[in-house]
Amino acid sequence: MNAEQVESQQSLEPRALRARYIDMLTDGVSPDRLKEGGDKAVDHALMATALSAVCSGMGEQDWLALVLDPKRRLGQQAKFAKGHSRTALAYRRYLSKVWQRATEQARPAALHDRDRYREEARRLVARWDDALPRLLEEAHEIDAMIIAALLDRMVEVGSPRVAFARRPFQEATGVSERRFRTRLAALERAGVVRLEARGKSGGPRARQRLANVYSLSGPERLFDRAGSD
Repeated sequence: MNAEQVESQQSLEPRALRARYIDMLTDGVSPDRLKEGGDKAVDHALMATALSAVCSGMGEQDWLALVLDPKRRLGQQAKFAKGHSRTALAYRRYLSKVWQRATEQARPAALHDRDRYREEARRLVARWDDALPRLLEEAHEIDAMIIAALLDRMVEVGSPRVAFARRPFQEATGVSERRFRTRLAALERAGVVRLEARGKSGGPRARQRLANVYSLSGPERLFDRAGSD
């Protein structure tokens, strides 16, 4: 584990759209807002989801997979303009323009966030680098493997919040599924590993959304708890 590796990463925050925007896509614009704002209300809502997607590191195809999912009401509402249904070609062009606008608006903020995420991850990795040997000395090998897997993921994506599907997460630790589940649950109860967002299906093409999003506290919480037991 090398904290300096974080500096070379170019990724943004993990590709997991926040629950608020998943709900926005799913629920669409309310009838009252639609009546009051019409097409602009739909456009603003769609733009908000695109901005969030850009800032969270999603690609256009991942975002489109969410919008085009028939279960997402906002995408269905966006098929209409001035009371008429858009043609398939016009609809795709409209969505591409929304994504382009979001990319242009989000770029300065995204670059700033990328640097901030990388710095937060670098500091957290550095703090845990000194603590992991102590965990091993105190016979908490599985806990150390789980934490090390999360830290490696943070280095990979350059963020202190990481999307990690359960099976790849378990396989990265090298321990059995049963022991992994038991110790991960214990670390979550202790507040060391935090489940920031539980993965939700984003449609058949948006597989990343099936991953949970995790973060880590500092090592002090783990050792403070151990000292009080």
